[in-house]
Amino acid sequence: MPMLRKIMQLGAAAVLIFALMVGCTSEQSQLNKKTEIAEKPKLEKKNGISSLPNTPEQSYKESLINSHGKTIGEGIKVPKGYERVEVPRGSFAEYLRNLPFKPHGTKVRYYNGEEKPNDVYVAVIDIDVSTRDLQQCADAVIRLYSEYLYKNRQYDKIHFNFTNGFRADFKKWMQGDLWK
Repeated sequence: MPMLRKIMQLGAAAVLIFALMVGCTSEQSQLNKKTEIAEKPKLEKKNGISSLPNTPEQSYKESLINSHGKTIGEGIKVPKGYERVEVPRGSFAEYLRNLPFKPHGTKVRYYNGEEKPNDVYVAVIDIDVSTRDLQQCADAVIRLYSEYLYKNRQYDKIHFNFTNGFRADFKKWMQGDLWK
């Protein structure tokens, strides 16, 4: 049980870190450039509940995007009142900032090519998800981190802890010794 709790905490932390890096960061080379600022929406209060006014949600989402950006670091504007933070060269944060975007306005599609019906995103990362239903939310975070480690030849750090406590090391798997 403690192992499962640790895995859940690490997964939640990874999702949070990913969300923070995407929303409030930029690559090193952009720190000296003027940062585009997204307009913060004005909230309406009705019956004690704050919400976006009856203006199209798309206009707020559009204010978050630099439609000419080719990567996360270039394409996601910093919301008003926030600032981009410097990240170390070669870090996972820098890797995420340099993930390529699909062209502005691209719709999210499922593995089988069907368009996702709920429009709750502002941009789409340009990565292959295959033609099989193999990747869910947490899998995407695991995949991104694994690909970062692989790209940087940090093979010893690539591993997965199964819910039964077994640690599956990539390096052992590559040698054919996964179950030892």
